[in-house]
Amino acid sequence: MQLRLDVYALGLPPDVFRRLKLAAGSRWVEGGSILVTAKGHRTREANRRDARERLAALLAEAWIRPERRIKTRPTRASALRRVEAKARTGAIKRGRGRVTMD
Repeated sequence: MQLRLDVYALGLPPDVFRRLKLAAGSRWVEGGSILVTAKGHRTREANRRDARERLAALLAEAWIRPERRIKTRPTRASALRRVEAKARTGAIKRGRGRVTMD
């Protein structure tokens, strides 16, 4: 069972359209359509219902606007811990040099 949806006919806002195109992935076909294939059930009605549910979930996912990331800076203490850890790791690596029998 294949279900095809013409996305341009929906008249979606540009940001929703972009998220839908990203979420559709390989299901996005030339001409601005989404093609959902369902073969998991024995009956045509069950496959049709499954394809519709998956397409509805895809559309619902596209309508959800992702939260914007708030830039943060590391604290002074965490930066100091990171530098000290780098110094310890460097000291360990310096000790791995070639051994000489002097």
